[in-house]
Parts: sequence; structure tokens; C-alpha cells
Amino acid sequence: MKKKTISVIGAGVAGLASAIRLQHAGYEVTIFEKEALPGGKMNKIEKDGYQFDLGPSIVMMPEIYREIFELVGRDPDDYIPMEKIDPMYTAYFGEQNDEKVVLCSDLVTMTQTLESFTEEDTKGFLDYLQSIYGRFTIAKDYFLQRPFRKASDFYNPLMIRQALRLKTFDTADNYIGKYIKNERLKQILSFQTLYIGISPKNGPSLYSIIPMIEWLYGIWVIKGGMYTMGAINGASVFGIRGKGNLQCRCQGSVDCRPKSLWHSVSCRRD
Repeated sequence: MKKKTISVIGAGVAGLASAIRLQHAGYEVTIFEKEALPGGKMNKIEKDGYQFDLGPSIVMMPEIYREIFELVGRDPDDYIPMEKIDPMYTAYFGEQNDEKVVLCSDLVTMTQTLESFTEEDTKGFLDYLQSIYGRFTIAKDYFLQRPFRKASDFYNPLMIRQALRLKTFDTADNYIGKYIKNERLKQILSFQTLYIGISPKNGPSLYSIIPMIEWLYGIWVIKGGMYTMGAINGASVFGIRGKGNLQCRCQGSVDCRPKSLWHSVSCRRD
């Protein structure tokens, strides 16, 4: 019986992950990619012996990254070995940046750091974690991990109730201020809206989920840079059955298969 064929547009992370899942489900998959290399925004530049990520540099919730490898029976550590960063980062204050707060994911150490502010703010921080974790589970269970194939999948009484429970109309600064009074600690917990170029005073409170993820799940890096994820996805995992039935069609003049990578993926040009 002839396999069903599916075309995936774009060899970014979403395209690569989709292709792997489809191949694992028994489909014959072709990926169409306009660039010379896979990875999409998860790419890199190399200059003077240094390598720089063009997109994200850190990993949060590493189990999500590992899951695609585990799905096809591969050990993620063989492909995307990760290292936990702890302390996670340091916040500097003062006109000369001479006052600093070191942030880590160890709860004992973090509690001591918080108590150096006030016990009231320490309690507020723990209350914030409890509150935002509840919103996180709503987002994960009802939105992030659910497909919306038609309008009624989203616009229905159940989903509208869940969306209202996310309280997306509040700002990050106002939400954090309900739990934390110290201005510096508020800044530490709300600067993540700057990732999208918006002040915490205007940015959505849903971005307050990010610091919770950092403290509960940690911050990680992929050894070799984030591009490793895109390059490896387009390599051995694509050829998990060694049938070479995945193809990448490029428009560039450079073979889209990095050396020793996409070894079971053919490259076609129009």
C-alpha cells in the first residue's frame, strides 16, 4: 500500500517538529524551505571563531524540547544536551550599577534573597507563584496544547470562561503589584514584557507567567547553541528509519543539507 504524502512548508522548528511527528505516524513527508539551512529563527552566525544565536538563546521547560526526540525513541541527551543555568541572572540597580540581586531557581537560596527585602514581600512572592501557576495550567490545558481547527473550537462558552480566568486585561506591573510592594523586586518580576518591546506598565499580565516558569523549571541552554535543535532535527531524527523519504526543496544555490547532517534527506531545487 502506497504511503500517504504530506508537504510541510518551512523548515523552522514548527515545520521540523511537524515533519517528525508525521513521519513517525507513517506518512511520507516533503519539507519546502526557502533558505539554505533548516532552523528558521533558530539560526546562527559565525564570525572570528565565535558563534551567535540569531533567535532565542535560552530554554525554559526543557521537557517540551525533549518530547519530540522521546516520541521517536531517541535519547534527547544524545542530540540536544542541556545545561542548567544557576544562578539564572543578576539584576543591577543604582546609578553606578553597584547594587545587585542574584536570582536563582533554588527555593532555599531564593527565600533568603527575598527575605533580604521584607518578609511581607517573601509571602507575596509565594502567593504570586500560587496564583500565576493556576493561570498557567489554564493556558496550558485549554489553549497551548489544544488545536483550534475551526472557529467554534475557540468561540464557545467553555473556552470563553477559561479565557476570562486568564485575566489578560490586567497589566504585568499592576498584577505583580498586588503581591509585591518593593519596587526593585517588582521590576525583577515584570521586566519580561520587554521581550516584546512593551513596558510592564502597559504589557499584558500573562507575561508574568515567564518568571514563574524560570523559578519552577529553571533556565537552560543547549550546548552548542540553540541552532543545534534545528540542525539536529533536520538530521538524524529525520532519518529515524533510514529510508531517506524526507526531502528539502531549496531555492538557494547551497545544498540545504549541512555536512554530516540531513544525510537521509534529499535536496531538490526548482
